[in-house]
Amino acid sequence: MLINRLYWAAKTYFSSYGVAWFDLELFLKILRYIGLKGWVTDRELSMFIYEQAGVKFARTGREGYYFAKLLRYLELATIVKKRRVYEMKLTSYGHYILNEIGKASSQRRVVDVVRNVFLEWYPLQVFLKYVYVKGRVSWRDVVKDLGGTMRKWTKTLYEIGIAKEIMRKPGVAKPFNRFVVRNMFIPLAKQLNLVNHENGKLSINPEIKNTLAKYFAEKEYDIIKTMPGEYTIYSAIADIHVDAETTVIISPWINSTIVNLIEKAQKINSKLNQITIVTRKTANNIKHIKQLLKTPIKINTYYYNKLHAKITINPEGPATISSANLVKTSLLKNYEIGIYYIKTPKQITTATEEIINTSNKLFM
Repeated sequence: MLINRLYWAAKTYFSSYGVAWFDLELFLKILRYIGLKGWVTDRELSMFIYEQAGVKFARTGREGYYFAKLLRYLELATIVKKRRVYEMKLTSYGHYILNEIGKASSQRRVVDVVRNVFLEWYPLQVFLKYVYVKGRVSWRDVVKDLGGTMRKWTKTLYEIGIAKEIMRKPGVAKPFNRFVVRNMFIPLAKQLNLVNHENGKLSINPEIKNTLAKYFAEKEYDIIKTMPGEYTIYSAIADIHVDAETTVIISPWINSTIVNLIEKAQKINSKLNQITIVTRKTANNIKHIKQLLKTPIKINTYYYNKLHAKITINPEGPATISSANLVKTSLLKNYEIGIYYIKTPKQITTATEEIINTSNKLFM
């Protein structure tokens, strides 16, 4: 939970990108506003935020877009890009939560409803588990420890070619930098009664410790959902390669994106010595496999022209299956969904073996 793999760092980063501050009263107003309007553009929402909060929060003119992203991270809203404008509306879950807030008999009950929503948000889980483990911490502790961990992993993301388009430099602390910790995580945790804040130190509210236990439990898998600009599936594939000795890649299509990832992963992880690839027999796939043959890695290649599965595994470590082909469009620009397994399940291992055994050897 405390960001011990590249995947979890990527999940933390990409599910908080753009988030900077929190105010419960404004959050509730925004939720009601979108619920009443139906479809709302990011520009309309930015204007609404400015009218409600003034320059206290609305400083960049893009708050509407950033807040829409937060609602999407929380599964409360869906976002659609139409030309240069983003439009959003509440999901069925968003309407359900708005209805629950409307039925709340007290402010305490409102807080309970909103708290349950935010407790599903992974970056907040990381923040709270850190406070829970440490006992009492200052915001400086959070920035030093969690921010430092994020710098290490985002440097790897940058070096491996992921997120260069949105990171200004290799290694960033976000979302656990000074500004976001002080203006987002601490106000959020305090307003939702998750922490006590005394003498500059944070501690978990004893009343909700039992509630937090289920969110801190180790996971066997994680569902990945990406939209353009969120590279979490791409990061999951990178995660599998940065500490493996052998991997298996199954994808109908590959291109220079996955070639570059493997080349850079091998420079980071010198132990990576063998990759088995199953793909379709096309001129483009063969061209990119030939590029991989120039690396120090032993490449075993097979083809199956009816292949549709997309699987990447480290037989001794994590795995991912997803809707995404291992090409730039799928990994960087499409809406995709998948599952990341902390440990490759037996069923996935045997499925990959079956696909390899069904395939034909591709000789170069």
